[in-house]
Amino acid sequence: MKNNNLENRIEEYYKNETKNIPQLSDDEKEKLKCRIAQNSLKRKTFVKKRFAIISAILIIVLIPSILIPVLTIGSSDDIKYYSDIEVTQEELTLDFVQTYINQNYSKYSFIFDECEVTYSYGVYSEESEELLSINLELFMFEPPFATIKFNLIINKGLDLRKYNKVKDEGEKYETEEFVKYRHDYVISHKTSRMEFIEYAEYNIYLNVDVDDDEVFNKFY
Repeated sequence: MKNNNLENRIEEYYKNETKNIPQLSDDEKEKLKCRIAQNSLKRKTFVKKRFAIISAILIIVLIPSILIPVLTIGSSDDIKYYSDIEVTQEELTLDFVQTYINQNYSKYSFIFDECEVTYSYGVYSEESEELLSINLELFMFEPPFATIKFNLIINKGLDLRKYNKVKDEGEKYETEEFVKYRHDYVISHKTSRMEFIEYAEYNIYLNVDVDDDEVFNKFY
């Protein structure tokens, strides 16, 4: 049936081109059928390739636009913030503070050799009793004999008013290791300085009663 239909199409074609329809041999008819079949196959292959290319382009364009907002939202939702009214304070022993800092933040172990710890307390989540920061009051043994309030902020979600004051009123400095906020203030004609320093895994807060770069550099 298919062969007869093809022959009719061939004869119809030549009727439109010329009045004299050539008499095709069986071999010529077979060659003509093969050429028509090949053209049809090429057309199907071209359509499939074009569809594959368009699909790939859509995937490249759409996937980032979907994934980036999702990943961004997920990372910000992981942080739980604690305000002043959501925390409690508890006095800590010097042994506990030394052991904790030496084991987890040895960078600051120098304070036990160079300063007297006059007071130490922990800030805890009122809800879960999680230790959020270790706060120390220090007095330097050597000049400039500075009094230092040092907060080692273990949980970056701790968001107290005194930290925001430094960030809102201070100057911002950025390095490869940290972001620092510095705020100078004067009490009784004496310049003091507060700094809030954000590292990748933790933050620190410093309030020193002298404006002395060497004192602050010890903590960077």
